Amino acid sequence: MTAKGRHLALSDDSFARALNIAPNLVRLPLAQQAANIAAWILGALIFALLCLGVDMTPEAFAKGMHKLADFMSGMFPPSAAGQEVRILQALAATFAMAVAGTFLAVLGA
Repeated sequence: MTAKGRHLALSDDSFARALNIAPNLVRLPLAQQAANIAAWILGALIFALLCLGVDMTPEAFAKGMHKLADFMSGMFPPSAAGQEVRILQALAATFAMAVAGTFLAVLGA
């Protein structure tokens, strides 16, 4: 690790070798860094303008956060909510379609 802490995962020697082998992959040129920053700023500006175009204000966004939290809470940890049989039936149907499709592909080849 260097004193500046720029490449924590590499030793100084490993970082120097990587920099000699592929300098543009290890450290982007200043022009490319500036272009990346400009692209992010432009993207954020376009996103903000689109939000304004559909009346997506910070207040409206905050009002919908509880809905997003409810949606996300259903994902972590995943829960079948008593639907195990239905999920297993759908999984079996999906597997059967995959086997049938593979069989037809073998016949057609």
